[in-house]
Amino acid sequence: MVSHGHADHCIDVPAIAKVTNAVIVAPAEICEHFRTKGRIFNNRLVIAQPFEEISVSGLKIIPFPWGHKEVKLFTLISTILLRGKIVPAFKYAWMNLMEAPFTAPAYGYYLETVGGLGVVNYGEAFSDATKFEAVEALGSRFETDVLIAGVQLDWLEFVAKGAGLLKPRTVILHSPHEMVEKASGIRLISPETCIETVQRVVGHSNVYWAFPGFSKTFTGASGTSSES
Repeated sequence: MVSHGHADHCIDVPAIAKVTNAVIVAPAEICEHFRTKGRIFNNRLVIAQPFEEISVSGLKIIPFPWGHKEVKLFTLISTILLRGKIVPAFKYAWMNLMEAPFTAPAYGYYLETVGGLGVVNYGEAFSDATKFEAVEALGSRFETDVLIAGVQLDWLEFVAKGAGLLKPRTVILHSPHEMVEKASGIRLISPETCIETVQRVVGHSNVYWAFPGFSKTFTGASGTSSES
């Protein structure tokens, strides 16, 4: 399930799909990019439309619009250059201009497993561009057992607010831009601070940081199926 067309979120998808024989769920523009540039066959591509239910490998998937904060590519590249990071700036520009559908829409995904486990992947991050009334509506519509949410820049308070509105039983936090932010000289918020902040808002301690290699097993609503 591809959230949006920025290079660092989609450029490796075709290679992963070919190795694993996975089906790709993504907005139409991204599917078309993978078909023409990534040489992925149509039968491995599933076009995501907002709130249209998709069934893939026993999973129920419902895409929803996710408000990505506006990114002005050339402004971002200029900022990286001003920090003296010349090679990362040009590499980032090349990937997004030539190898990715940068302007494709951004979607989050609700998925429900065979065992009844409800997962909301809110994509990259909640931010000051997030429409929290829409997040509250998602919380009313979906039973969120697990929320997956990115944390970046100084947007931790928005992540905590979004988590509070969705009322998840478990929260899995991650850094969607760790390498980019490090290369740009941006100071990262510590995982411990992120966990503690979100725990205070959601009112429980089931908040985790997804470092590389992280794994956790959940039991579906039926009690008979474990999902990792």
